[in-house]
Parts: sequence; structure tokens; C-alpha cells
Amino acid sequence: MPFTLIHGIIGYLVARSFSKDPKLLALGFTAGVLPDLDGLPLLWGNISLFQEWHHGILHSPFTGMVLGLIFVLILAYFFKSQKKEFPAKLAFAIFVLAFTAHPVTDIFSSDWEINFGFPFTEWNLSSTILGIPDFPIAVNPFPLLIYTYNDLIISLATLFGFAGLVWKDRKKRKGL
Repeated sequence: MPFTLIHGIIGYLVARSFSKDPKLLALGFTAGVLPDLDGLPLLWGNISLFQEWHHGILHSPFTGMVLGLIFVLILAYFFKSQKKEFPAKLAFAIFVLAFTAHPVTDIFSSDWEINFGFPFTEWNLSSTILGIPDFPIAVNPFPLLIYTYNDLIISLATLFGFAGLVWKDRKKRKGL
């Protein structure tokens, strides 16, 4: 399970594949990190509550749809009151896709099961259930950020993808 910031960047990249609108890019980033709100018990030092909650309700695509609807309705109301345009349908699609990218990434990078079908089923998925080998990094300079080789691969691919977009946009702005 990659560091939460990586999930935000993945959400940003999902949004960026549909739009360059800063509002939608911020929405994609937010949707990407939102599932990790169930990790807040760690801030209080409550590891047992974290283990009970994490990868539960907030890691379900259904929850992403419900939260996406709430976020988009609030944003649409806000922008309407400001007399500004807001692409609500596109925003909803970006939110749901960016949100869902988070648990999908966790499935491929974690042996910790995710209740992907909540609330309709106990459809738990993880890298070990899917048969994806995952090995802890023996000498790890970033133990709080990256735990396994799968985390490392996903994190590096995300960072390189993000850097590539930034470089491409930079070249366009400079006219290179």
C-alpha cells in the first residue's frame, strides 16, 4: 500500500487524463487520498482501531460513488452561487475513478485484504488472493512510506508519470 501522497498523485493523474481544469485536478487528488481517512486512528495511537477500520468501508467503489455524489453536489452548488461553470458529470466521473484507483492500487500492492464489494458483499481482495508475489524490502530507508517491492514499483511509476506530465507541460509553456 503506497504512501497516501502517491494515491493523491494517482488521483491527480486520473483527473489529468480527462481535464486540465485545476478544480478537477484538485478533486482527483482529493478523491485519491480520501480512502485513507480510515487511517486517522493511527494519529491517536490506536493501532487496533486502525487495523479494524483500514481497508474497510472507505475502500469500496460504492462508497466512492456516494461520496462523489455528495462532493459534486456541494461543489456544483458552490460554483452556481459564484455564477461559475462547473462540469458536474465530468467531476463525478473523475471523483469515482480517482477514488476507485486507490483501493485498486492497494489490492495490487498489499496482502491486507480490502472489502471491495462493501456494503453488498464480503468480496475481499488482496495481492495474495490474486496470486501476486510481494516481498518486503530487506534494507529499507523509507519504512513508513514504502513497505514492499510492489509499493516501490507503483510509487516509482507514479512519480515518473507525474514528472513526465510536468515536463511535457513545462515544454509546452516554454514553446519548446
